[in-house]
Amino acid sequence: WISPLILYADGTVGIGFTTTYNSGELKPLGSSGTNNDKLAIKGDVSIVDNDHQRQIKLHQDGTIKAREVHVMVASDQIPDYVFKEGYELMGLNDLKQYINDNGHLPKVPSAEEFGERGEMNLGEMDNLLLEKVEELTLYILQLQERIAELESGE
Repeated sequence: WISPLILYADGTVGIGFTTTYNSGELKPLGSSGTNNDKLAIKGDVSIVDNDHQRQIKLHQDGTIKAREVHVMVASDQIPDYVFKEGYELMGLNDLKQYINDNGHLPKVPSAEEFGERGEMNLGEMDNLLLEKVEELTLYILQLQERIAELESGE
């Protein structure tokens, strides 16, 4: 059974805990195992470790403070394909034209698109930025080859 509220002799409070003491399972009102469960807390929220050291703080203004954030990403989403043979790297002149025409990098959403969405998927954006860094690396290598050719008089 699930108890709606328990005040233990040691001063700890269980709210919607299962019968297993210290199970760490919180079942807010309406918990049904669906994605419709809700827990509303008015004010800032701190999540602490066993020593009561603040690890995460969720602020009312929508900001989060944490030491690290891990985003789950599948290995097939990492843009190593940029370094594989056959990857179509846009030529620098075409890239310049795209930027002039669109005001942002290819595949990267514009500021307007971000404004319309009102949010950003950190995993997707991190992968996209990694793709752009890898493309920049290829451009630098191409330019280095061209510089070497020019210096050798070819």
